[in-house]
Amino acid sequence: MQSRSGSRYIITEELRSEIAANSNNFCSLDELLLKSMSKKIVAVGDVTTDRLKKAGIKLFMEVVDLKTKRNVQGDFVHIKGSLEVVNDPGTISLEMFNLIGRLIRKGTGGRIEVHGEEDLAVIPIIYYSGFDTVVAYGIPDKGLGCIDINPEIKGTVNKLVERMKLQ
Repeated sequence: MQSRSGSRYIITEELRSEIAANSNNFCSLDELLLKSMSKKIVAVGDVTTDRLKKAGIKLFMEVVDLKTKRNVQGDFVHIKGSLEVVNDPGTISLEMFNLIGRLIRKGTGGRIEVHGEEDLAVIPIIYYSGFDTVVAYGIPDKGLGCIDINPEIKGTVNKLVERMKLQ
């Protein structure tokens, strides 16, 4: 992977369609609570993170942007000690991609606050995570989505990353 300051992966319409086709795996809080007993749970999105924490689910990592697209009550504020990155909509900044990789490889997890948009963080999370991880994310106006990382989904994401253009 190249490393240029300010570099970012651009998500084309074709890639966006592929991502959308694979992102409607619904799950319940009860299912996630059960999975959290044997797997690492990563939350992407403010509402998702808030709901999982309130349900007593221990998070290995959370990626938020301190905003929500819906009128949902919640306390979406900066938390001291959070790591911060910039990520423009429709892209994955190299900074975010590498930070997620570093936290997963070190086994520390943590909280990442994104200045911009956090939705596409799911891609580097799957890229770097092992099969002991479940990614939870919100599906606007539909519910809670989950990706239980397995060889098939990891292979799909790895091929997707290979096709993304770095600018």
